[in-house]
Amino acid sequence: MRLYLTYFLSLLVILVVCFFIFDIDRFGFFELSSCLLFIVLSIIAYSNFKYFLPISIFILIGLPSNINNIMPSLEIGYNYERGYSLYPIIYAIELFFYFGVLVHHKKLNFKFNSPILLIPLIYVPVALIYHILLEKTDLHLAIFISGLWQARMIIILLILGSSVKNVNQINSALIFSALFLIIESFVYSKLNSKTELTSGSLGTNSFANLIAATSFLVYYKSNYSKMLRTIILLTFGLAILMADTRSALAAPLLIVIFQIYKSIGSRHKLTLLISVIASLYLAIDLDAIHNTITYIDKVYEILSSSDTFINSGLINSTNSSIFTRLILFKTSIMMFLDNIILGIGPNLWNIEKYNYGFNEYVLIDSHNGYLSLISQYGIFGLLIIYHLIRAILPSKKIQKKYIGMTLFLFSLLLTELSNAGSNKVQIFSALILTSTILSKTNKNENCDFRIKRYPK
Repeated sequence: MRLYLTYFLSLLVILVVCFFIFDIDRFGFFELSSCLLFIVLSIIAYSNFKYFLPISIFILIGLPSNINNIMPSLEIGYNYERGYSLYPIIYAIELFFYFGVLVHHKKLNFKFNSPILLIPLIYVPVALIYHILLEKTDLHLAIFISGLWQARMIIILLILGSSVKNVNQINSALIFSALFLIIESFVYSKLNSKTELTSGSLGTNSFANLIAATSFLVYYKSNYSKMLRTIILLTFGLAILMADTRSALAAPLLIVIFQIYKSIGSRHKLTLLISVIASLYLAIDLDAIHNTITYIDKVYEILSSSDTFINSGLINSTNSSIFTRLILFKTSIMMFLDNIILGIGPNLWNIEKYNYGFNEYVLIDSHNGYLSLISQYGIFGLLIIYHLIRAILPSKKIQKKYIGMTLFLFSLLLTELSNAGSNKVQIFSALILTSTILSKTNKNENCDFRIKRYPK
C-alpha cells in the first residue's frame, strides 16, 4: 500500500508542477496527446523499474516534442530572422527523470566517474558568474541560462547509462523509438505539406541521421528474425530516401557492404569498417565537393569577405550547402579563438554569430557538432568530445553484442562533421547515453569484436 501511495504522490506532484509551468495558451490537439502519452508512460515507468530505463529512452528519443512546446520557452534568436522559433527552458524528460529518481533511487547507479562531470560542476558556476559580470542584456543572460539544459542532461544521462545492465533492452528501445519517429514524421510531413520526410521533433537532417545510425542496431539485433530485420531495415531505408539526406545514406550502404563481406567469408576489423563508412560518407557528397573545388580559388575570397556570401555569384544548388558550411565553420572557429576558456556560452551561438562574420538573417547553427561544442563551451567542450570519441576507441576487444551500439555511436559522430545534431536534446541524449554505456563496458569487460557469424 505504501508503494502505491508513493507512485500516486509522485504522479500528483508531476501534475501539479505541470499545471504551474505549462503554457496553457499553446495547448493544441497534438500537445494534449503528447502530454497524455507522457503521463501514461510515467505511470508505467514508476510502477516497475524494469520499464523505467526503456521508457526513459523512448521519452528521450521518440516522444513527440509537442509536449516541449507547452513548456516555459524562450527565443534564442531575433524575431526578424527566418526560422525564428521558441526553445524550451526545461524538457519533459527532466520532469520524468527527477520524479523517477524519487521512486527508483535505490535501483539507480549514482556511482560514476567521467570528465564531463566538470561541465555541470565547474563550468556552469564559473561561466554563470562570468556572464553576470559581463553585464550584457537580460535576454543574453536568460538565453545562457536556458542553454544549461545540456549540463543538466549530462547528469541524467550519466546516471541512466551507468544503471544499464541489459544492453539489448536499450537497443530495442532505441529501435522502437526510431520506428515511432518515422510514423511521427509521416504525420508531420503530411499535415505541413513537406516535400521531404521531416520530423517535427528533429527536422530533416537529424531525423535521417538518427534513423541511419539505428539501422546498425537492427542489423546486429541477434534476437530478431531475418524477416523482421529485413522489414525494419527496408522501412528505415525508405525513410532515409524520402528525407533526401545524402549523408544519412552512408549507413544503409555500409550494411549492404557488410552483407557482401559476410557472403564471401571475409574478416575485417573495426578500423577497416570505419574507413569504409568514412569513405562512403565523403562519396555521398562527391558532386558537391567537386563543384566546390571548381571554385577553390574563390573560397578564401568568400571566407575573408565581410560581404554577404550569398551575393558572391558563385553559389548554386549544388555547392550552396558546402559554401554555407565553410562560412559557419569559420564563424565557429572565430568564436572559439576569441573565447578559448569558457566559449561564448551554451545557446548563444545564434545571437552571437553576427559579431563573427555571419551576415544572413536566419536562425541557424554551426552545422558541425564539434565546432559547436568548443565555440559554446571553450576548452570544456573538448571534455564532451573526449567522452564521445573514447567510447569507440576501446583498449580491449569488444563483445559482439556491443558492435551495433558502437557503430550506432560512430555513425552519429560522423554526421556531426556536417551537422550540429548535438544541439537537439534527442541527438545529444543518444550520444551521451550510448558513449556512457560503451565506456563502462570497455572498461569492465574483455570481449571479441570480430563480426563473423553476426548477424545470424
